[in-house]
Amino acid sequence: MRMGKILANEQPSVIEAIKRTVVNPIGTACFNQKNMTLSVSVEPNSSLTDRTLLAFGKDTGFTLKSKFQFTVLGYQTGRLVREAIDDAPDWHHETLKHHIQNLVAKTTWEWFNQRSADGEPIYWHIKREYPVNGKTEAGEKYEGTELRESVTALIEVPALPFFFGELTRLLNDGLEKAHKSHIALTIPFAHITILTKGSPDGIGLSSKAEFETYKVERW
Repeated sequence: MRMGKILANEQPSVIEAIKRTVVNPIGTACFNQKNMTLSVSVEPNSSLTDRTLLAFGKDTGFTLKSKFQFTVLGYQTGRLVREAIDDAPDWHHETLKHHIQNLVAKTTWEWFNQRSADGEPIYWHIKREYPVNGKTEAGEKYEGTELRESVTALIEVPALPFFFGELTRLLNDGLEKAHKSHIALTIPFAHITILTKGSPDGIGLSSKAEFETYKVERW
């Protein structure tokens, strides 16, 4: 594993294939039916808690996440799902929720992390500034930015296309019953945050474009 900066013209592309060579423990779904959010908890293993990575992270001020997970339905997507359920006929709401719950339960949350040609796990250092505002002790308002950093593993979740296809079908079936327009959902950019700095929440990465914008280096 290489630790340290990579020159700009050496930046690897995220297009590198994620080979399904190492089988990780199946993730456990954590579904919030009220908010329609879904994350999948994964057990820490050698690819997520590599000793060299953790030592390097500690020396540079990073903190290990208290739990590892990847997001399937975030707050924004969850809001779209809730709105689609609300737009379906009233008599169909509970049926829809029941079908979605069953879909979550029957999906196998298998995942594979990105690795180099020699089989070593690949990690990405991400940096992003967030706007912050508040008041000083004297009561004066201020605006500024907060720098957040994370070390992230990109993953492949084979079940995501099936899950989103079925979820979209269920929601659009309900919308058709109410003569409403169809909904379109976007498959998330699958990743697991391992280390954080500046905020324990890490950095939200909802798309490949955001990843390409905020990535700093490969570890």
